[in-house]
Amino acid sequence: AVVSTQSTGWSSPGIDGLHGFWIKHTTCLHERTAELLNESLTTGQVPEWMTEGRTFLLIKDPKKGTANPGNFRPITCLPNLWKLYTGILSEDIYQHLDVNSLFTE
Repeated sequence: AVVSTQSTGWSSPGIDGLHGFWIKHTTCLHERTAELLNESLTTGQVPEWMTEGRTFLLIKDPKKGTANPGNFRPITCLPNLWKLYTGILSEDIYQHLDVNSLFTE
């Protein structure tokens, strides 16, 4: 629940086209989504579509033009459910490290 509140809502969706807004506000699907994500965490099996993205090239400096390939940086839009999934994993890992005093000073 904490992770879902961090979503920006209308950030670029992945290949599924699903914006974070709908994940956050379609509350009737939260329980089933949680079941599916928990199943994936338990089995270690992640649906392939969750890890596929759309990659775009963004120009770094418009003044330098488009002739130099080094003037571009790639950005990949991943599905928002993948972002939710990895956010949950990240929070769990952080909590484990914090509770067990595994962070370095």
